[in-house]
Amino acid sequence: MEVKMILAKTTEAELTNFREMKDKNVITAMKFLPILSLYAYHANQNYLLILIVHMVQLTLRHGICKESCYGMASFSFLLCQFEYFEAADHIGRLAVFLLDKCKAE
Repeated sequence: MEVKMILAKTTEAELTNFREMKDKNVITAMKFLPILSLYAYHANQNYLLILIVHMVQLTLRHGICKESCYGMASFSFLLCQFEYFEAADHIGRLAVFLLDKCKAE
């Protein structure tokens, strides 16, 4: 879980320095992935992990957007499922911080 290790070491100060996502194609994908993840949750949860990790990877590669909050919070939820509670707590707090930073709803 490379993504978990990266985010577990990320501080709020570092997250503040992440650039804003500019690529319109990536932003469109980030808007579509939360919708798709809801369907995956109900239809086939094996795909849910892939979709959420992909959202977090896009955030780490391309910067942050409002949908990054959803990806981080969902990733925190998934880590709880695998009993990585300390990392889940830290990443969940990062998601809340990002929510405030982006003023997302």
